[in-house]
Amino acid sequence: MTDKLTELRSALDSLDGEIIALLERRFKISRLVAAAKNGSATVRPGREAAIIRRLQTAAPDLDPALLVGIWRHIFSASVAQQQGRLRIAAHHDSLITAHWHFANGVTFDVLEDMNGLLNAVPGQADYIVVPCVAEAEIAHHLLVNQGVMIVARTPLIDVPSISPCFIIGSHEADASGADINLYAVADEGVCSIVKVADDAALEVKGDNTKFIGKVADWSSPHR
Repeated sequence: MTDKLTELRSALDSLDGEIIALLERRFKISRLVAAAKNGSATVRPGREAAIIRRLQTAAPDLDPALLVGIWRHIFSASVAQQQGRLRIAAHHDSLITAHWHFANGVTFDVLEDMNGLLNAVPGQADYIVVPCVAEAEIAHHLLVNQGVMIVARTPLIDVPSISPCFIIGSHEADASGADINLYAVADEGVCSIVKVADDAALEVKGDNTKFIGKVADWSSPHR
């Protein structure tokens, strides 16, 4: 082993120690945040998106998929620390995305029936993860049911092998600073989700239109 290689490995070991110390500090502050929230929602997809955008701006040369993957573990661990284990339900087609997004500190329930999955919140699950391609079923369900909303679209950026999904919960998402408002629209029996930038007016109308949630704008992660 060369002296140079030994030196480089020593430098990596030193950096690992610094990272661990910083993580310990972060989770210590996270515990204080839990007390300060005073019962408000622990899952804050808007703040998470804002953090990811800030980190991408600070480290433009770092692989975005790597960065967001690391912070998904940090976010998930912080939520588990503040709230305990979340109950997550997912369709088989969204299970990989659900595991990627929530990472750890949760219990997973796989439901093959889409109707059963959409009805899992809030009784059976805190959040459900539904493939975005099931847009028609999601729109129809949220049109006729109260107290459930889309709180996030994940991933915020394109990540290899991770299929885009909507996360549905029983509260509205917090603002990220660059958001998209979602509306369920039924027009002659056909349901769809209409996406409208938060600074634009809804122009598409149908037989029935309903606001069903707000998600971070995934098309402009650096905004």
